[in-house]
Amino acid sequence: RAMVTIVNQVGVDLVEIVRHPWKAFTLPFVAGLGLRKAAILVDAIKKKGGLLDGRQQLGEILGPRVYENACAVLRFQKDKLAFDGDVLDCTRIHPESYEAVHKLAVEILPEADSANEAIESLMDGTNYIKSYAVNKNIDKFHFKDFAETSRENLTALIDYSRELKIPFADIRDPWSLPSTMEEFLLVSGEVRDMIKPGRVCNARVVYNRSLYERWPPM
Repeated sequence: RAMVTIVNQVGVDLVEIVRHPWKAFTLPFVAGLGLRKAAILVDAIKKKGGLLDGRQQLGEILGPRVYENACAVLRFQKDKLAFDGDVLDCTRIHPESYEAVHKLAVEILPEADSANEAIESLMDGTNYIKSYAVNKNIDKFHFKDFAETSRENLTALIDYSRELKIPFADIRDPWSLPSTMEEFLLVSGEVRDMIKPGRVCNARVVYNRSLYERWPPM
């Protein structure tokens, strides 16, 4: 379950899994795939010369239902896209949301000649200050006002903008050692809200540190 969650968060680069076969071991954990369909996908990519030029080709290999589940997790490299490809293929944004993202991009950069040009400008406009990603066009945009006028979901719009700032960014929190309470919850399988001071519960003592430290008695 943990592997499925992480792989679907960070995505799988289709160019890399063909170039470096050991990286293909993450592919079966992509939503909608599995061992058999992952192997079929790798073989199909190899038959096409080891390269797909967009999600449209991906849809020709996978069935409609598998494509719907997996396409947003499979990564494409911008410089390998077809000439008329959509640059959103390089993001975690699902094709069903492309139209909404096109409208958002044009609203953020109305001076752009097309939606694709606006999206490319937004994706190329991100700079880093220490560990913070800064994109002045996206950061100053009033998403709430646009959501009200366009009747789009505000949370979805914010997610789209984050993906345009840093496509396939690792959204996991920095790793840290678990606290004593977190260790207890992991070992016991309990839920944090179920263990509170004053709550009566059944328990079995398996180890008493204070008793052990005093043993043997003086």
